[in-house]
Amino acid sequence: GVKYRNPYQPSQDGNTVELHIEQAQFADNAIRYQSTLTFLGSKFSGLKNAITGGR
Repeated sequence: GVKYRNPYQPSQDGNTVELHIEQAQFADNAIRYQSTLTFLGSKFSGLKNAITGGR
């Protein structure tokens, strides 16, 4: 379905984007993405060590 946020206070020009909320959501997404990459990197490193016998 369509996902959108209801604006707290739309501007007079009709823009309903809340910049501070969008920036906070972007930062949260960036942190989650980086954490996922770090987690997967360590998992792949562990699998590589198991396959190669730690060499």
